Amino acid sequence: MRVSAGALLCGVFLALAASPLVAGQAPATIEFRGENQAQWELVPYRRSITVSRGEVFETEFTIRNKSEREVLAGVLTEFGPPGADSALVHLGCGSTFSLILKPGEAAAVPASYFVAEDAPEKIGTFHMSYTVYSFEALSPDPRQVGRQIYASRCATCHGKLGRGDGRIARFLDGGVGDLRPALRRKADEPLLDAIASGVGPMPAFAPVLTVMERQALLLHLRDLGRVAP
Repeated sequence: MRVSAGALLCGVFLALAASPLVAGQAPATIEFRGENQAQWELVPYRRSITVSRGEVFETEFTIRNKSEREVLAGVLTEFGPPGADSALVHLGCGSTFSLILKPGEAAAVPASYFVAEDAPEKIGTFHMSYTVYSFEALSPDPRQVGRQIYASRCATCHGKLGRGDGRIARFLDGGVGDLRPALRRKADEPLLDAIASGVGPMPAFAPVLTVMERQALLLHLRDLGRVAP
């Protein structure tokens, strides 16, 4: 089930944690705004802050599921005014986030950005907004739950079909290998252990996925293992 766009779309202007200003550089002000909707709320960490160009900053917002069902929430980053999208640069796997949230659950999402040194000085104030673009209930079908979890937490590295061609795979040291041979070769237990504890650069998912969610993810991984090379 997908709620209406009118219930979902709103902006949050997010602040960045400050680094010391550099002499001779024009400072930039980052402003944010939060909104509270019937199904969810987005809460930025600060109201506004002044930073220097050419510096890296840490930032964070919290999204809360106010509905009575478990959902997959998608959050998109938007920038303003015109020209700010090239001046505010995200450091990491991209400026789109997906989170699985249980009823009443809140999750803090940290991210790193910097204001480019050549950002137009005529832009003294930047706006950085996070907009919910999808708020979809998780299916009771375990395989569908596994597909949703894989899409939100795994595909950016492993790729849609597990081939290791996710959009950030090339940025990881050594790249990301094709999952499918291991999925065809390994038993359930070592695969569930890898999901729970992490392997190499892959984080441990035991803190964020329940046992049932990890088992649902394994069902989808088994389906990927049956896809022809």
